[in-house]
Amino acid sequence: MTATVTGLTRAEAEDFVHHEAMLLDEGRHEEWLELFAADGVFWVPANEADHDPDSHVSIIYDDRARLADRVARLALGRAVQENPSRTMHLVGNVTVPEPGPEAPPGTVEVRVNLVLFESHGTRNTQHAARCRYLLRQEDGHWRIVLRKLAFLDNDQYSPNLAFLF
Repeated sequence: MTATVTGLTRAEAEDFVHHEAMLLDEGRHEEWLELFAADGVFWVPANEADHDPDSHVSIIYDDRARLADRVARLALGRAVQENPSRTMHLVGNVTVPEPGPEAPPGTVEVRVNLVLFESHGTRNTQHAARCRYLLRQEDGHWRIVLRKLAFLDNDQYSPNLAFLF
């Protein structure tokens, strides 16, 4: 079964996350930013898979304006890392469950498993995460209201990350 009651099929969800991964891997960050709704949030929790980001430390908890600042710094070469990492995102196990009760009205949920390969200088690493998206349709396009990446090892030491997920 590919259709859901939410109006987003699994195939459409797969197309969306594959397109997002391509934009990130190709360094097309301005186009990636356009995938976010004006009220969109990008969250990478630290230490636990799920907690209140207002009262706990997060690796990233950025609204769209903060993401725009990051993208602008990358474009100007003013990022913390002068040479951003090369990445390859592998996404799989895409599902379109019913959104939870805390989801904003009009959103659909997409769940994805992610393996991210990163190459930075002589260092090659891989990161595994469970991703949760809340998407909303605006002007005929799906926009990200929430993109949450919960790294499997987010309770372990991690060096500075030199990529924009």
